[in-house]
Amino acid sequence: MFEPPLPVTADCPRLRDSRFIACPPMVRRLLASIGVLVCAAAATALSQTAPPDRSPASPSAPGSASPAAAPTPAAEKELIANVVTSRGNFRFELHAADVPVTVTNFCYLAKNGFFDGSPAGKQARVYRSFGPSTDDFEPGYRLNREFTAKVHYDRAGRVGIWRAETKNKAIPTGWVITVKPQDTWNLDVPIFGTVLEGQAIINGMSESDVITRVEIIGDTSALFEKYASRIEEWRAALEAAGWTPGTGSPVRPSAVAEPPNTTIRKDAPPTPPPTGDTPPALRDAPPSREPAPKDVPPAPPGAPSNGA
Repeated sequence: MFEPPLPVTADCPRLRDSRFIACPPMVRRLLASIGVLVCAAAATALSQTAPPDRSPASPSAPGSASPAAAPTPAAEKELIANVVTSRGNFRFELHAADVPVTVTNFCYLAKNGFFDGSPAGKQARVYRSFGPSTDDFEPGYRLNREFTAKVHYDRAGRVGIWRAETKNKAIPTGWVITVKPQDTWNLDVPIFGTVLEGQAIINGMSESDVITRVEIIGDTSALFEKYASRIEEWRAALEAAGWTPGTGSPVRPSAVAEPPNTTIRKDAPPTPPPTGDTPPALRDAPPSREPAPKDVPPAPPGAPSNGA
């Protein structure tokens, strides 16, 4: 029995194909059912897809959370030393990934106040020195020198640890910062930091300046946990040398008495003449040359005599 072909609709373009019309009726009926199901499923999926929201963003209400602030230097770098001095502050990055033992030693000393109140050291043409020298305080231990190929003394602002008198050793309590390139120090004076800000403060340091404190910005717990046994050795050596954590620098600036102000102001009133209460004989008499009493200590050797 002949069956008329299924109507060709515009809903499914596949039904208008001539190859489809030439198929047997049962095949056409099956294909038509599959096509209708596929078209229905596609239409359902499209209807459930929400269009993108193109409406303008409403202004934030007062007091609402503001956008995230730019990352601070502490977030950009793992560890930073903030050095507060009598001349001003400066900061340098600590290269913990490259020279971990040197950085751990510096952080341990700084966090326990070892540099607090210490005078600035020698100020040379190419560097500024910080931390007590071994002439003033012997810490009782040394560090192995650590080097990194990532940084060199090719610019100002490299922070190095003092080289010790013993080969391949470094003095743990002293450090220097360059004020100009110093290529001869490469692979000789270990670098453990690089200045981030305050180079002008460093350049202007003098031996009369004082380190108020050194603050470590960042998390040192991983380093302190990894090198806990070495930290204990350092602590024991420092205590045997006479320094206890939290007591400040073992070396303090020398107290220098200020000289009296002998400058005569131009607008100062003239010295009044002697009053009549003083007898003229005493007022005009020459200074006494009588010998000093016996209880007065003698003048130091080399001092000029009264007749000199």
